Amino acid sequence: MTFKSTKDRFLNNRTDGNYYDSSLENYRRKLEVFFEFLSNEYSVNDKNYKEILRGIDERAITKSIEFYVGKYSVLFKSTIDLYISAINSYFGYLNNHTNIKNNNFDSTYQHEKIMKSVITKVKELGLEAAEEKSTITKDTYIKILKSCDDILNTYSLQYMLDNKTKRNNNPISRFISAIVTKLVMLTGIKNRIIDTIKLNDYNPELNLITINNFSIHLPNGLGKQMKTYLKLRSFIARDLAGDYQLFIKRDGTRIATSYDSAFRVVRETLGNTSVESVAKYTIMQMIRKGMNFSLIMKLTSFSTKSILHCQEEVNLEKINEDIHSQTRYIDSKIRSMDIFDLL
Repeated sequence: MTFKSTKDRFLNNRTDGNYYDSSLENYRRKLEVFFEFLSNEYSVNDKNYKEILRGIDERAITKSIEFYVGKYSVLFKSTIDLYISAINSYFGYLNNHTNIKNNNFDSTYQHEKIMKSVITKVKELGLEAAEEKSTITKDTYIKILKSCDDILNTYSLQYMLDNKTKRNNNPISRFISAIVTKLVMLTGIKNRIIDTIKLNDYNPELNLITINNFSIHLPNGLGKQMKTYLKLRSFIARDLAGDYQLFIKRDGTRIATSYDSAFRVVRETLGNTSVESVAKYTIMQMIRKGMNFSLIMKLTSFSTKSILHCQEEVNLEKINEDIHSQTRYIDSKIRSMDIFDLL
């Protein structure tokens, strides 16, 4: 067994979760940081790794936190919480499934010492302690999207109108939930923004929707589904003017803060209506594409801390990039600046 294979075997024994913090990808990235630290600090290799892993204690863990925060500009306590969770699980696997035993992670007393030292180090480093919801994984995003499309592409207008008085699994409520959820999945907007969008903010001819003063083209599939929604809306809200909310409940009233019904599709997939986790996945895609930080905030209405938290997760993805790819990226960006030709 090699040093790297200990990580691979550990990950192969885990199941993927719906959220980033319980995902295999998160554990992989956090352990890559830990392995990088061990390589830099202890020159770990396939010959000495067992001895080094058996000796990891609270001092080593706090030094690894300093390494992580310093090299990857970590700002949030939650990132370190996930890092320590990954390390704890890794050593738990080693203790239970290999001959590499580390009593610091097996003894309650010793483990408490480690956790106390972690808490002290996090405070010392002044990391942001605000609780931020974890983003969902790509697989979960696709799962939610499939649930939405199964509803939107299956429920005909006639079927919904024929069953409009149905109490359980009302097709109109489910259709509205699916269309609202897909809009969040596209734009990353906060829950409360849904109720600010007026009927006049959507132009079906141009397939444009205006959100927080930004005009956004809808994908063809969502645009087609929106047209079905508009027909449905005209039956359940005949007398509402164009300055009334675009998205309404099945009784024709505004959604307001009825997020439990508005995001029932999310609840059916995740077990809760934490659509913020869904929105943050979209925000991370925006950041990856280089979208301006302040414009993301204006569009989505998420706070600076929330966007920074997404930015931090994106930054940590670069752990897997080698120095040559990073160099090419920096070089290309500098060459694309206006001042490059002037100089």
